[in-house]
Amino acid sequence: MGIAEIKYGDSVCFIMHVSTGLWLSYQAPDAKSSRLGPLKRRAVLSPEGHMDDGLTLQLCQHEESRAARIIRNTTHLFTQFIRGLDSLSGEKASEVTLPVSEVLETLNDLIEYFQQPDSELEHEEKQRQLRSLIKRQDLFKEEGMLTLVSHAIDRLNVYNSAAEFEELAGEEAGEAWKDILNLLYELLAALIRGNRTNCTQFSRKLDWLVSKLERLESSSGILEVLYCILNESPESLNIIQKAHIKSIISLLYKHGRNYKILDVLCSLCVCNGVAVRANQNFICDHLLPKRDLLLQTRLVNDVQSMRPNIFLGMSEGSAQYKKWYFELIIDQVDNFVTSEPTHLRVGWATTKGYAPYPGGGEGWGGNGAGDDLYSYAFDGLHLWSGRIPRAVASINQHLLNSDDVVSCCLDLGAPSMSFRINGQPVQGMFEDFNVDGFFFPVVSFSAGVK
Repeated sequence: MGIAEIKYGDSVCFIMHVSTGLWLSYQAPDAKSSRLGPLKRRAVLSPEGHMDDGLTLQLCQHEESRAARIIRNTTHLFTQFIRGLDSLSGEKASEVTLPVSEVLETLNDLIEYFQQPDSELEHEEKQRQLRSLIKRQDLFKEEGMLTLVSHAIDRLNVYNSAAEFEELAGEEAGEAWKDILNLLYELLAALIRGNRTNCTQFSRKLDWLVSKLERLESSSGILEVLYCILNESPESLNIIQKAHIKSIISLLYKHGRNYKILDVLCSLCVCNGVAVRANQNFICDHLLPKRDLLLQTRLVNDVQSMRPNIFLGMSEGSAQYKKWYFELIIDQVDNFVTSEPTHLRVGWATTKGYAPYPGGGEGWGGNGAGDDLYSYAFDGLHLWSGRIPRAVASINQHLLNSDDVVSCCLDLGAPSMSFRINGQPVQGMFEDFNVDGFFFPVVSFSAGVK
């Protein structure tokens, strides 16, 4: 018959597994399953080949070929990782080595692979990339990647902390536990973002997703997935229950005004430009009465800093004065505008490193004077630097309040800093600090201070 020649779309081929001699076949569906509707036939290995098991080869595009290779490698790695996690609870747990670094690198690569097109692209190019992205997402979903990622999350959630995981899996795995968990949720979000079909199908797992919100170490990634589902799949609003909304609102008490939480709550209130009254009323009932979580948070005390355009420095041979002094008059202080004490500190900072900005510091607040090693401040009771308060004494000692006058002295020659409150010296000063950079007067304050 001549030399065998395989032609794409024309030749019928039979596939045999070389090492075992088994033939690729399909499992026959049972009668009950066939009545439920169209089902995918399951591939199996059979000791005998059948004439109806022939396959026609098709020539795929470069992008589809690349996606297939990525799916094959990723599926193999994640399956190995999940089996390793399952083995940790067995008798041979000490012999298990998890591919931690490979999983981290693969997760980061996959998240980048499913990245949304740049918003600044031309319309035609952006649409082309979006169509290509949706094809990749569909292909990964068809190959069971969503289920595989969900299984990996479930296995990791068995452990309550990185320390507990580290005891069984080793130091490297323990350190990477939180990162892997968050990246798995981010990958889930990337696999469904902008894809209505995938979001609608995954919305059936809303109960599973919301139940994971109790885990603070991964709540950021979970919120990403929730936001994608609620944005792309209006049908999911029919599945959302009051208990789900309560769980999301409770995160405001744990995280403060995290924009991701507020985005999810917004998407619960409006669907395709139409208000969802039931959700709006329920959220308002739980947020507005006797609470300032939205209008003014009781969890976060935002701190701002202010300085004049005066910079003082010292260099060899300079004729500039080395001793400087300024006064600050406090007009008004309203204590406890929020649940936290009102913040008010005055002192000196240096251009070498002091750079307060919104969102810096602990929580979602801002750094204040004395919260780093490049600023030195006084609040009436303590001297602050490096976020460490040192108690000092003065006559009529009290926190800075309305009508107080604070005097701040700087001697670059010593070097030293001293303070006075209403003309009375404070029994304490800063000495022998670093004089690199330029010094400037600074005051940091929160809401309620003039």
